[in-house]
Amino acid sequence: MTPSLRQRALGLLARREYSRAELARKLAPHAESEAELETLLDDLAARRQLSDARYASERVAIPARRYGDARLAQELRQKGVAEETVAAALAQG
Repeated sequence: MTPSLRQRALGLLARREYSRAELARKLAPHAESEAELETLLDDLAARRQLSDARYASERVAIPARRYGDARLAQELRQKGVAEETVAAALAQG
């Protein structure tokens, strides 16, 4: 029995935070359509199970002692986090 798309998403999110774009890339091969994937991601965000702001805050807090703001911002942008979310996370960190 293959897990549903929602089960796959929740399984991934149970292990660690993902940005919306990163989770979409991981789930895309298992989705029947782009619309199904977007609907799922919207639902997860509405239920606060998926949050780019939370992902960015976590990603900044852990390696902040090692790396500068420029590197952290670059990593977040590569993961598909919006610029205003990156700026907010760096301001908190």
